[in-house]
Amino acid sequence: MIPDNPILTKDKDLLRRYPLASGVAGEIKRYQGDESLVIGIEGEWGSGKTSFINLVLEGLREADDVLIIEFNPWNFSNQDEIVKDLFNSLIDALKQTGRKKWKKHIKKIINYSLKLLKHSDITISFFGFLKWKLGGFHDLGGDDPLEMQKQEVNSLLKKIGKQIVIVVDDIDRLDSQETKLIFKLVKMTANFANTIFLLAYDRGKVGKRMNEKGIKGEEYMKKIIQVSFTLPKPESQDLFEILFDGINATFLGLDKKTWDDVRRGNLFHSGFKKLFPTIRDIRRYINSLQLDLKIIGKEEVNPIDFLGVEAIRVFAPEVYLAMTGEKEVFTAVDNRYVTDDNRELDARRQIHEQIIKKSPEGLADAIGGIIQQLFPQVKVLDSDVHYSSDQQQEWRRQLRVCSEDIFDKYFALSVPSTVLSEKRFNDVLNATDSVSVLAKILEKLQKEDKLRLALWRLPDYLDNLNDQQRENLFLSVFDIAEDVKDYKHGAFDLQDIGTQAWGLGYQILKRVKKEKRMNFLTQIFHSSQSVSLLVLLVLALIQDMRKHEWGPLEPEEEPLFAKDKIDELNKLCVRKIKHAAENGSLAGKQNFLFLLDQWKKWVSEEAVKNYVDELIKTDKGLLDFLRCFVSETTVHDMDDYSSKNILKINKESIKPFGDIDELNRRVSQIDESGLDQDEAEIINLYKNRQRFD
Repeated sequence: MIPDNPILTKDKDLLRRYPLASGVAGEIKRYQGDESLVIGIEGEWGSGKTSFINLVLEGLREADDVLIIEFNPWNFSNQDEIVKDLFNSLIDALKQTGRKKWKKHIKKIINYSLKLLKHSDITISFFGFLKWKLGGFHDLGGDDPLEMQKQEVNSLLKKIGKQIVIVVDDIDRLDSQETKLIFKLVKMTANFANTIFLLAYDRGKVGKRMNEKGIKGEEYMKKIIQVSFTLPKPESQDLFEILFDGINATFLGLDKKTWDDVRRGNLFHSGFKKLFPTIRDIRRYINSLQLDLKIIGKEEVNPIDFLGVEAIRVFAPEVYLAMTGEKEVFTAVDNRYVTDDNRELDARRQIHEQIIKKSPEGLADAIGGIIQQLFPQVKVLDSDVHYSSDQQQEWRRQLRVCSEDIFDKYFALSVPSTVLSEKRFNDVLNATDSVSVLAKILEKLQKEDKLRLALWRLPDYLDNLNDQQRENLFLSVFDIAEDVKDYKHGAFDLQDIGTQAWGLGYQILKRVKKEKRMNFLTQIFHSSQSVSLLVLLVLALIQDMRKHEWGPLEPEEEPLFAKDKIDELNKLCVRKIKHAAENGSLAGKQNFLFLLDQWKKWVSEEAVKNYVDELIKTDKGLLDFLRCFVSETTVHDMDDYSSKNILKINKESIKPFGDIDELNRRVSQIDESGLDQDEAEIINLYKNRQRFD
């Protein structure tokens, strides 16, 4: 974090203001006069007034004949305190002279201050000064006339032989009453010898607060401020160098592959550069950037996009909050909105415009420009630019905020529990050199219910892997996903683990050269423990072949495997199924019935029935066989408002695979006392005539 503190010394002067500050310090040291000099340092909030004053004071401290009083207007809690604080500060400065008779001098100053209060138009109770415990001081204010007491104090200040510089900073942070009080105090005390007031303020703000009864505050200030210096605006290049140093330090160690200099330049000139008129703005942004990046993690976001989104969050928070609830407006591609009358597109445009209007005054164009760079989709609103759904894959791979799947990371400042973190996903990619290491990572993801998320993203990165890494990925995914129970959420759920697994295998095969493809897949068949997923993959390859038999979509397209290769793959599938039947693992597969059906189609019904006859001779085999015919159905009685789900077994569906008479005999022989609840339910479903067809 970069503390928002003013600089203290010239070696920290990044805006090159020390020459001007040194000049002001020189003028102060050379000043000689019987009355005070009041110097104003003027600049807007955040322009560096305090830092500039510190540079002036650094130059003054080099001289032995200067006493510095830093009077903080925030230190007083009411009107009674302000004069007391000022003269206490003057007394402290006198102590620094080392004179032995300082108590006598202090009494003169106190007498003058109390007499001054009696004649001033500032309503302050002098009883506040009773806390000054000085021996023999009973006659508050003394009997000498005010002018005589002033001359005595003036004479004292001249004898000291030092310039007394009274610094009053942060005046523009005071309210109207406090601001007027400060300037009246300066006016009352601005006639001491060897005394210089150095005031820092925003002229516009202070002038408005000083307005009173038709008298302009700036006119009043002119009567008090004798010399003023307006801080020059920082050079843009100096500010940008400070900004870039902060950004580079924030992303130190970042993988350069994720850094796009062209996009950074486009973002910078889109409006980003207009957000940093002062160092304070830069510090605020860099601090926020560093903190939020630590929360979410560098690996989770695109660095260029994070710079832009964070700029919106810091400088246009209402825009940021509004965008959070309008994800589709910024991430949807054309096909989501295209209609004959474009009503959806018009609605999207209207929402976008309303959000931009929430920008702070003067920043709408800058914020709008940043949003256009971050979200290419918004260009569709006012131009003929179009993006298809295929572009989402590339945006997702680049961790772009315009991706539907990535957007929430930027606006939640966290990785949602339903999202796979970039670090975890990179662990998967980095483990593709080892089947065993990769398998352990995938197993852990499955236990955390995040295997779906990993499989969904893996196709985006297949082009970055070599054939060996693709083979390792193929084997690991198929073996892990083979027996994972991940039910589809409706007919259109294409993200279940099984479907994504064989789909990933299909995408991998597309990236293997044609002449190596058959050997590649044959090796997978020999090495993988998977059966059902390999069968599903081959069925997809058969469909691919038939699609091209009907006529290729493109002249240069051809199927991944020709018919003769498909026939070989069918034989490999049958061999896999038979091997699983022989070693006893086939009946335990969650796709058991599917595999039996494919075996029947590729070989014969007789072969399957012979296997089933042997299988049901054991109680375990019988239960495994019947389990795959249990289905869930919905029933709705006429007198009920709601439907209910019940389990059933359809005996008709069993007949192509087994002998019903033999099944009846085996079920009647089974000892139900040794069954668990699930097994007993299967037997009950089979026996209960009302529960099956």
